[in-house]
Amino acid sequence: MSDATPGPSVRYTLSLEEYRAFLKELCAPPGAKKRPFLVRLAGRVAFGLALGAGISFFGGDTLRDFVAGGPATPFLAGVLVAAFGGLALLVVVQRRTAERLTPQAGGYMLTDYDVSLGPAGVSVRTPTWEGTTSWAGVAGIDLAREVLMLRFDRGVGMGIPRRAFATHEGERAFVAYAQAQLPLA
Repeated sequence: MSDATPGPSVRYTLSLEEYRAFLKELCAPPGAKKRPFLVRLAGRVAFGLALGAGISFFGGDTLRDFVAGGPATPFLAGVLVAAFGGLALLVVVQRRTAERLTPQAGGYMLTDYDVSLGPAGVSVRTPTWEGTTSWAGVAGIDLAREVLMLRFDRGVGMGIPRRAFATHEGERAFVAYAQAQLPLA
């Protein structure tokens, strides 16, 4: 650890876009990249097809007719209808949940922050709460594309928007001070 001189501080107001970038960075496994749209869509379609097949399987007569050599059209139509219905339901539920859990501007998360580094640790002050995490509780500091991440544990951290720093030198000084304070692993 370095000497007891006070460290740098930064003030900012967290936006919804920055909050989302922070969550994306925090929740991503190390080195993971987001899957392409078509891969995600294929996964959802496969889920819907499996759901449709399950519904058709327990549907009774249509499946028995299909297995016994009857016409395949009713069975396949049932699978497709159930698959796309399941896919649509999955998308609707996912979007409604995301809307319900989105923080509001001026609330607990999307508010003004004052983050200071010092010998005691990382101090954070907002209009609704304040606290200090000792350096022993800071696991690391990472630079992502849009946010500077103070990691406290796996899946727990704090994101500081990189735009909050007036200059690149200010950002580098903040990171250098934090890294000098971190306990040796």
